[in-house]
Parts: sequence; C-alpha cells; structure tokens
Amino acid sequence: MRRSLRQRALVGLTATLALATSAAPPARAADKKKSITAYPAPFGSKPSIFRVRLPEGVSPKGGPAVLKIDGVESEGGLILRVFVAAPEANLATSMDDKRYAGNVSIVAAGKTAKGKKPPIANAALELTPEARALVAAAGELVVTIVPTDVDGKEPAAASFTIKKIALDL
Repeated sequence: MRRSLRQRALVGLTATLALATSAAPPARAADKKKSITAYPAPFGSKPSIFRVRLPEGVSPKGGPAVLKIDGVESEGGLILRVFVAAPEANLATSMDDKRYAGNVSIVAAGKTAKGKKPPIANAALELTPEARALVAAAGELVVTIVPTDVDGKEPAAASFTIKKIALDL
C-alpha cells in the first residue's frame, strides 16, 4: 500500500512534561519518514506525563506502531514503566494493563570515571492493537513514564533524562 507524502511526513512535535490538562504545541513537517517525535524535559521520581497531538490524517490504528525511547541517562539503576493513553498510571497500575507498553531498565554501572557519562539506554516498544486504537481514538499520544526501583517501589531520589521519544508508524 502506497502512502501519500502527507502520511509519510515526519512530524516533529515538542512535548512539555505537564499535567494532563496541558495543550500540546503545534506540529511541524520535517522528513519523509512517518513518525511523531517529542523531546521531553528531565524526569524525577514521580510519574511524568507528556502529550503530543496527532497531526491531521495520521493514525496508529491501521498498522504497527513502535514507541522508541532514546538516550535514557541516569546516575543510578532504575526501571521505567511506560504506558500509553494512561495519564493516570502510577506504581499501582498493573503491567498487565493493555496500555502498558513495556519498560526501560537502566543498570547502575558503579562509579563512572571523572568526566565520563553514565551508560545510555534505548528501547523500542511495539504497541498492542488495543493501545494503538486508544491513541487513534484520542487523537493524541499520551506517554506516562513511571519510575521504579528494582523492588517496584518509588525510587528515593531518581533523576534521569530522555533525549527523544518517537512513535514510528
């Protein structure tokens, strides 16, 4: 199936970590690959939500959708539970929930040499058909990142950054 140039356009969007009531900024065309991209701010130990409105005519409902989380950096070990279309997700939200996309594990590598950066993690999480349908119905991509320690509890003092989050369609 051939897609139109409009459907193949890479749409870069800047997302702001905010409360569920915040509005997403406008879209801008950039490349020929169909992707929805956000560049979130640093995260802490509480669940963080960001929203990106889907451009007109773009929907993840019809085929595969892969949520890519690139450039995750943290000084210590951390597990990030990733949910889509679930702004209320928190530590109590089950990983059996159909909106659970997967997790990103950051392994503490011990002390890093002075001037050296900690290891960087990347993840590619394929969305379930149910999650794709929820994103399509809402007309926006809502990603909730819930940090946990290895015991599944809220980390005492988590601090991590993510370079880029993209939904490839």
